[in-house]
Amino acid sequence: MDANHSLDLRDAVDLRHVVALSTRLGIFEHCAGVAPRREHGFCTDDNARLLVLATLVQDQPEADTLIRRSLDFLEGAYLGTGRFADRRAADGTWLDGGVNDDACGRALWGLGTAASLLDDPHTRRRARLLFEQAASFRSPWLRSTAFAVLGAGAVLERDPGARSAHQLIADAAESTGQLARTDGSGSSGWRGSWPWPEERLSYANGVVPHMMLTIARETGDHRFTLSGFNLLRWLVDIETSSAGHLSVTPVGGWVTGQPRPAFDQQPIEVATLADCAITAWRMTGEHDWLELLGLCADWFHGRNDIATPMVDRTSGGGFDGLTPNGPNLNQGAESTIAALTTRLQAQRLLTPALS
Repeated sequence: MDANHSLDLRDAVDLRHVVALSTRLGIFEHCAGVAPRREHGFCTDDNARLLVLATLVQDQPEADTLIRRSLDFLEGAYLGTGRFADRRAADGTWLDGGVNDDACGRALWGLGTAASLLDDPHTRRRARLLFEQAASFRSPWLRSTAFAVLGAGAVLERDPGARSAHQLIADAAESTGQLARTDGSGSSGWRGSWPWPEERLSYANGVVPHMMLTIARETGDHRFTLSGFNLLRWLVDIETSSAGHLSVTPVGGWVTGQPRPAFDQQPIEVATLADCAITAWRMTGEHDWLELLGLCADWFHGRNDIATPMVDRTSGGGFDGLTPNGPNLNQGAESTIAALTTRLQAQRLLTPALS
């Protein structure tokens, strides 16, 4: 990591754009440039992400308001039986657009994070109560299950006896166990030279090995440990350029034989890789995983395929995608929160070594 990047990591995390996108009803999903696109309203995914971010920055003055708004949103979105409404109009009306499993999984991730890490006991209990009510959620979709597992894992870090979280992880281990088969050599049991458990890489790929490592941590099942680390190493290799910077899977996905670098690259891909790197480091203490976290932070600050920053120092926002011609200048909630959470985690784990 170079000196300029090190100095940047020492700066305070800038919440201005997140605050500007937020109202008492939640955080707006999309932007035209820095201006919220009110006609697109709010979504549960982004408010779950906001709860994670606000929990991580709870010592900052804006955090209490952001925590309250995102938690209020998730409480209002809850439909019962582990399901959350997905969308809300700008006037506060909940929209009947069906239930999105990814939104439900991310809601559990946000609630589990808040239930584990919030200092305020009243707000922490609110998050835990809603997590308990929604922990019956189960999904056939890999990423939806993965985000729910991350939430359950967070709950268990604070309360190792939490039965609903244990059951969620046990059920996820059973439903995804076929992904964790290994042969005697320790290599993955997936087909040929393509170890990924899907036909192509798609989005937020880092959450898949992150789920496996979380299951391994909570169950002690060595299959998930071995497969999780094998898969993470393979993904890092695939998503690292010959020049040594990250060149991540684009929005349309990627499979062997397609051109690299590929565009448009999404900030969420980098953020999920960073989150997985942190868990890998905590499980092993291996410095390589902190180096990966540094690569993720560097991607946002210009060490990427077109050497351009993916954060806007003027607004505090994050750009929506890396294109061949520069950043997509829209600064939506997902991308902004991805940039901020990645930088915050890097700041906390890497700056002590830089001091």
